[in-house]
Amino acid sequence: GMLYSYNGIDWTADESFPKDKVINKLYWNRDYYVGVGDDVVVGAQRSIVRVEINGQELTFDTPPRMISDRTFVPIRALFEEMGAEVNWDEETKTATVTQNDQTITFQMDNTAATVNGEEKEMDVPARMINDRIMIPLRFLSENLGYQVDWDDENYLVSITY
Repeated sequence: GMLYSYNGIDWTADESFPKDKVINKLYWNRDYYVGVGDDVVVGAQRSIVRVEINGQELTFDTPPRMISDRTFVPIRALFEEMGAEVNWDEETKTATVTQNDQTITFQMDNTAATVNGEEKEMDVPARMINDRIMIPLRFLSENLGYQVDWDDENYLVSITY
């Protein structure tokens, strides 16, 4: 079960860490392990994905996540920063992003998306995390005509337009 939540990430215990290590607790957030013991943290893999637009780093109230090797970001915070309009239909669980005469519509937990009236398939669906709509960044950004680059060493997504 959940032990605690930190910076928007829910941590749960995992007993698979080697018993001979001096670790009091082991946490797993579905992306990486971190062991905590004797005021030290070991085995942590960098996890917080950073996002920048035209060289300016963004801050989010719900941090971006790596899920199934895809970067998910809160839709409204990202696209409103880029000047797009974001609308949410609670009844159908559908979000619409509009910018520069381009429109993308997608539905929670559905891989089908509509780009300017044409149906396209996303490899992963949008998700709801911490009451925020989280979308696969590359699909939506590229379908709005942006350049998206990934810096694996720094866990940094760069969007240019």
